[in-house]
Amino acid sequence: MTRKFKPGDRVRVRQWEDMETIPAFAHGMRPLCGKTAVIECVGGNGVAHVIPCDSANDPLWGCFTFTPDMFEPAEEAE
Repeated sequence: MTRKFKPGDRVRVRQWEDMETIPAFAHGMRPLCGKTAVIECVGGNGVAHVIPCDSANDPLWGCFTFTPDMFEPAEEAE
């Protein structure tokens, strides 16, 4: 089931084992698995823009598009 996230929600990128089955997840995103971010905005198609919590200078965050299936609430993952 796809969760709905809204701006300001703190999320964690799901673990690699979960992500392999998501078609939009690129192998280059693997280093982001388990990292946290805050949803900055969500487009009409559900694609999210995020602000990283752990590593604001990591250029990988800006290279990829995130869909709701790629996240879990950060509180549930801790």
